[in-house]
Amino acid sequence: MNVDLHYHGLIGFHEPWISLQGYKGKNLAEEIFNTASNQEVDMLAIISEQTEIEKGSFHDRFNYLFSEAQKLPKNEYSCGKLGNKDISFCLERKKDNKRLFILNGQTVIIKERGNRMDHLIIGSNQVPNQKSWKETISFGKNNGLIQIAEKPYCKGYFGIPEEILLRDAEEYDAIEGHNSQMILPFGSLSKRSNEQAQTFAINNLKPWIATSDAHRIKDLAISWIEPKGDPINEDNEERLLNDLREKIKTSQFLNHCSYESFLGWLHWVGTFIGATKLGFDKYSIN
Repeated sequence: MNVDLHYHGLIGFHEPWISLQGYKGKNLAEEIFNTASNQEVDMLAIISEQTEIEKGSFHDRFNYLFSEAQKLPKNEYSCGKLGNKDISFCLERKKDNKRLFILNGQTVIIKERGNRMDHLIIGSNQVPNQKSWKETISFGKNNGLIQIAEKPYCKGYFGIPEEILLRDAEEYDAIEGHNSQMILPFGSLSKRSNEQAQTFAINNLKPWIATSDAHRIKDLAISWIEPKGDPINEDNEERLLNDLREKIKTSQFLNHCSYESFLGWLHWVGTFIGATKLGFDKYSIN
């Protein structure tokens, strides 16, 4: 089983991003499924990131993809949620019985002493934003969510500060030790930031995971993890999440690491910056 636990799919599942990234009129669930099939990916976490994530809106990427999956021809695909808590759904292609498990996830926006920090959650996209670090961690623990230190050492881009990592490393299930978008030769978005995160994880006896952090559909699983040992329970969403957490916490997986190409990175980052500066993100493209 190959798993990408930090995947955005596109910059946004709404205009102008769908048009600017070339997906106007396409079913995003089918596009992601086909990419996953080609990449031999069995499971991914679709990550929502917005100050307000209204359930059922296009900012709720999990339910948006589920609604898109339900629109696919019933004679070609089947899909269904694995429970009623919006943790996971499965999309299956009937002609070859290929399945893709899509987990719900969120980059939670923490506000600590006036500063923003990002916190990767697997299992929900309804974690309250702009709460303190302790409030956010407590919410995750109380709701049985997987909690990952997102892009630590990425100073200036909302990475978790080292003092918090050192103080509260035990609160995390894992460290994001390899983020495929950290491609620059220097600065916060550099490969050096990944190396520092891995060193921290090793020195503090914490597992680290590799992720794509992809903002283009085709970049799914540039980096991923491969769980080992007993199969993950796929019949119930809560058991699936618990099994996955246990494998992560006990390092029962292999990391597969690679990097976004510079042109690929420049393509999506340039699209985001250019459209934002021109104000295209304030209205829809027809």
